[in-house]
Order: sequence, then structure tokens, then C-alpha cells
Amino acid sequence: MAALCAVLGQLGIEAVLEPVPRRGACFGDLVVVPDINKPRIAIPARPRQASRRALQRFSADLPIRSRVQRLAAALAVGTLGSKPPLVNHQLVIKSPASQGLIGHLQEIFGQQVLFSLSIGNERVNRKPVLQLFSASGKCLGYAKIGTSELTARLVRAEAAALEELNSRSWETFRVPELIHAGSWNSNELLIMGFLPSAISTRQKTLDKLRIQAQDELQCAFAATATALGEQEWWKELISSTAELAVRFEPAVRLARNLETITRCFSATRLVPGASHGDWTAWNMAVYRGKLQVWDWERFDVGLPAGFDALHYAMHRQISLTDVGKDRLLQGLECSGVEDRATQLAYLAHLCGRYLQGLSQLKINATAQKAAALMDTIECILGDLAHEESKPSTMDE
Repeated sequence: MAALCAVLGQLGIEAVLEPVPRRGACFGDLVVVPDINKPRIAIPARPRQASRRALQRFSADLPIRSRVQRLAAALAVGTLGSKPPLVNHQLVIKSPASQGLIGHLQEIFGQQVLFSLSIGNERVNRKPVLQLFSASGKCLGYAKIGTSELTARLVRAEAAALEELNSRSWETFRVPELIHAGSWNSNELLIMGFLPSAISTRQKTLDKLRIQAQDELQCAFAATATALGEQEWWKELISSTAELAVRFEPAVRLARNLETITRCFSATRLVPGASHGDWTAWNMAVYRGKLQVWDWERFDVGLPAGFDALHYAMHRQISLTDVGKDRLLQGLECSGVEDRATQLAYLAHLCGRYLQGLSQLKINATAQKAAALMDTIECILGDLAHEESKPSTMDE
């Protein structure tokens, strides 16, 4: 709750936490859902259409129980309004509507803007994300605000990605519309459109559309196959890891692994293409036969084909249990990407990303993932060395 209030302050919004009166919270204020002990999201108190729509957010990874809970909460708030016993605490907005980020958003849209706010779990790339509504409750889109050097870079990157992706036509998937990219109060600001999602989707349907979207995205940016050692992203990974290893001891281990991978696979030719960068079920949904895909801040062109398939399969395993080498190896087997050079390149790329984040903010969950990735890299390299050391048998 303290983090939520702190973010409001960053956005130039003065708010006071108070109990919700019997008659319900006032227009323009926020109510905390589900409660102040577990403040998942702060949603508009009124109108009811905005309150309901703020809770109807369904990604493909959401468990059935959570879907039912969200739908029930949305229906209850939409029918009965934001008042006890449904919600018990509100954030009363004290600052004028013309001030802070909301005032800036109202200038952009040319109308009154209401918002819901979620900030997610603590991590180095955590940033405020606002869902925006009109006074009548219509969803206007989403706003991301980069408040640090890293998050500002990611917000700028997503704006550039959306501009590029929106300039093309896509058959199997949809991306958010780029509404506005700029700055506010020295913070990076991105406003994008809303993507609708079905309440539930069969896994078989999701997998079919996901694979089609992977292929379409890859083909749109595919280039001529080149040796791994000559690819720019690989050179940059080696360079940035070496620089990081000077001041951050865990990066020393990755630097050694990069040397081994380069020695074994430098001449292996891989097809560069495009990668979403966080191709996971929580960044996608299905609606009317198309895959809706958001969170493009890690989008990159020039990475080898197969990275998104590996990322999806690996993180599906990670979400099922604790992170560990055995689970990651299972993810590799389920990905459909059998080429060892591509697997190792992906693992190293993701590990480098995690280590860069850990060097700025120590988070145990990220440290565990980075360690598991390096364990997996070393396990594969060990198996390859063992295979090479076996004596070959030939019929005389």
C-alpha cells in the first residue's frame, strides 16, 4: 500500500487513504481492490462501467479460479457500486485534476480522464501502468511511465517497437495502437490502445495461434543466416558481460560460459529475425480468432529464430514450480527448438539480461533464475563435451 501511494506521489497526485463511506466513494477517487492488506489494483470509484472494466483484465496465463474471481468482482462492482462490503478503503484524490500526470493526460485526450493503477511485483523494471477511462467509463487505453534510467529506456523502446509494428499488417496477431509517445516531468510516457480479450481460451487454440504468430513475426524480419560469432547482438552480449564482470562477480561465470559457447559455435550459422522478448502467456490473450499481444518493451530485431518459442516453453515450466535446471531443460525439450547453438545463445542472452538487472537491484527471484540459467548452460556444455570425448566406433 505504501508503494502504491508512493507511485501516486511520483505522478503528481496527492491522495489520502480513508474508509469508504456507506453511500460509496466519490467520482474521481480510487478504491483499493481487494483490500489494503493485498492491494492488487486501485480502480476508479465511479462510474461503475470504469470500475467493472478495470477488473476485467484476462491474460492467457490466468488460472480459472482467478478468472472467475475477477469476473465476479467486476459484476458485483458494476451492479452494486464501489461501497462496503465490496470495497472498504478509498484513495481520496486531493490534488486538482488539472495538475500532475492526469492533467497532462487530459490535455492529450482533450477530455476528463479517470484511471486505474497497478505497479506489479518489486523488480528492477517495475513501472507505473495506468488503465485510462473517459468520464462515461469507456477505456481509452493504457499509459506506461518510465521513472528510472532503465524503465525510461524500456518505455522508449516499446514506443519505437509499436511504431514499427503498427506500420505493418498482421494476419494472426494484433498489437496495441500507439496513441502517444513523449515525456512528462522528466519521465518517459507511452500511451497505447486497449486490446480486448476473451474470458477463457482453450490451451489448444492458444498454442495454435501462438505458433502462427511466432512464425509470422519471424518471417517478417528474417535475414540471411550468419555465423553466431559475427552477429552484432552476440558481440554486444560478450562486451557488456565483460564490462559487468569487472564490478559484479556473478557476471564472471557468464563470461566464462560465453567464451566456451563462442569456441564451440562461433561458426554456426543462425537465421536472424525478430523476438518479442517476453513471449509468455501473461502477455497475450485470444479474441475473435486472433492473438492479442502486449508488452513489447523487449522487442528486438536481429536475434536468432527460435528465441520466442524457447522463452514461452521455458517460462511455462518456471510458472509450474520453483526455478531449477531440470525444469529449464524440460522447457528446452518442449520448445520444438532442437538446435543446441540456438538454445545456448538464448540462455546466455536471457541470463545477461537478468544479471544487468541484478547489478542495479538485488531481487532473490531474479538471482535464482540467473543461477538456474547458468546451471543449464553448463549442463548442456558438459553433455556436449562428454559426447565429443566418446571414442567413435567404425566398422573395419
